[in-house]
Amino acid sequence: MENPLITVQHEHIVITSKAHKQLRLHVSHYLQTPAHLLCQFAENENNLFAAVFANSHDTPQLARRATSFIRAYLFIADVGAMEIAVLQAIDASLRNRPRS
Repeated sequence: MENPLITVQHEHIVITSKAHKQLRLHVSHYLQTPAHLLCQFAENENNLFAAVFANSHDTPQLARRATSFIRAYLFIADVGAMEIAVLQAIDASLRNRPRS
């Protein structure tokens, strides 16, 4: 069994499972406390009104928290590999956008 597919788009990270369920993640610097990163979730086009936070210099912690949340929605075969893939996607997403 494989982990869901992760693609990094300009504004979002999209995670798609074999069952065609899709989560969108939006990672940004939290406006109220810029020292924190915020990861918000949407399923298909519906906002889930859920988020995870981490220190702005601790993207591995944000990836762990995001992966934990993702596991509630999608089957993940290899959690460790998924955390690494989410971390790489978060880093790529932040690198490709200016800090707001």
